Amino acid sequence: FYSWHRYTKKPSEYVSDARNIRFLLSAFPPFAGIPLILTEWGIDSENTEINNSNTSAAYAIFAISHFKKDLSLAFNFEVKDGPPPNGGKWGLIRHEKNPDENISPKPKFKAFRELAKLAGNEISLSGEGTFVSGIASSSLSKTAVILANYDFSGQNIENVPVTFTGL
Repeated sequence: FYSWHRYTKKPSEYVSDARNIRFLLSAFPPFAGIPLILTEWGIDSENTEINNSNTSAAYAIFAISHFKKDLSLAFNFEVKDGPPPNGGKWGLIRHEKNPDENISPKPKFKAFRELAKLAGNEISLSGEGTFVSGIASSSLSKTAVILANYDFSGQNIENVPVTFTGL
């Protein structure tokens, strides 16, 4: 497998990375089809509050909806934040010594939990916008869609006429 880390506010860079890596590996036929694994990724590599935010959750869904076809696996850096005061904010849950909200799930945890509930087959989803993206699935008992509005600036509004096909 080939693995790398990337933190960026532009989720499209994960797809560019994967495609560039595939191109480079094509020069080495035995390795051309090996799994690509994003072993650490997110909106910000710094110890900042954005990693605790709804923006980070929307970012995760938006990014996954774009890179899911190009990567074999992607791993979140930490399951649990390090201990305060400087232990990090990259986890999916807060540290038990966090005085405000100990061992509580963060928005990105909730986003991953909802993604894990998708069942059945992925279905085509069209009508996504510049800032709105999603993933949809259908099983015998239900059809589900998760949409994310990732706009880092928080200044844009768009109408998104989502269309489901293959139901």
